[in-house]
Amino acid sequence: MSLTDDWKAGKLPFGEYWCKVTDSPYIEKVMSDTMEEDDIVEILAPVPSYGHFVDLTEKVEQLKDKVEWKIGKNKALEKQLTRAKEGIKKGRKALELMCDSNDELRALLKDCRPTLSHLGKWNTQRQSLLTRINAALGESEE
Repeated sequence: MSLTDDWKAGKLPFGEYWCKVTDSPYIEKVMSDTMEEDDIVEILAPVPSYGHFVDLTEKVEQLKDKVEWKIGKNKALEKQLTRAKEGIKKGRKALELMCDSNDELRALLKDCRPTLSHLGKWNTQRQSLLTRINAALGESEE
């Protein structure tokens, strides 16, 4: 039910209320005992007491403290996220360099393999080196 319905049913507590009235374009403060059926269009809200304003002020201060704390926490998280993104960027760059180096080393091993193969298999050290190169390249001995 609305405040207007409560007033019409006689259930509205005594006090001041913000109302729309028929002869004014403004919202007006009206005492419940002076409200007349012909004048009231709608009862919008009770007029708060001073104690209510004090309570609201205290709640606003508490909420302000919470908001400031959350903003500070959010800024700290944003800094952590920025540092993490920078770390990921550096890690990707390092990984790219390692992949490039790995590709260069693989190419070098491929270049060395034919030379070692031509030298013959009689030398155990050369044969061991050729086997290790093939293993590093992920290929079996040709």
